[in-house]
Amino acid sequence: AAPIRYLYLAANGQMGVMIPTSSPSGRDTDVQLQLTVDAGAHVGPFLGAVRLRLVWLPTDTLGPEAQVSLEPFVHLVFDVAERLSAFGEIRLTINLNDPLGLAFDEFRVWGLHFAGGLGF
Repeated sequence: AAPIRYLYLAANGQMGVMIPTSSPSGRDTDVQLQLTVDAGAHVGPFLGAVRLRLVWLPTDTLGPEAQVSLEPFVHLVFDVAERLSAFGEIRLTINLNDPLGLAFDEFRVWGLHFAGGLGF
């Protein structure tokens, strides 16, 4: 077991309201809820973790849909100069259920994400 100082745990919840902006199409406004839980290890500037993500559209006109995915990721933070840091991240999204299906089944959806930035 790793000492607690290396343990990384996080949770996040978000809500989005999707309002139709095209010509009047009779579409209703939809609500999207997203919940994530992360667990991993933080050693020096490196963070290796896995994220479990649930995206739910409770107001979808086709019926409530929920998509669950697993996202292993690696995050690196390092100092560039005084009061300036940089980060980089790589993440793989693996869908686990319908409607998008298991990520690596034929014609299913998965994602590879790269991110980077600066902090002041």
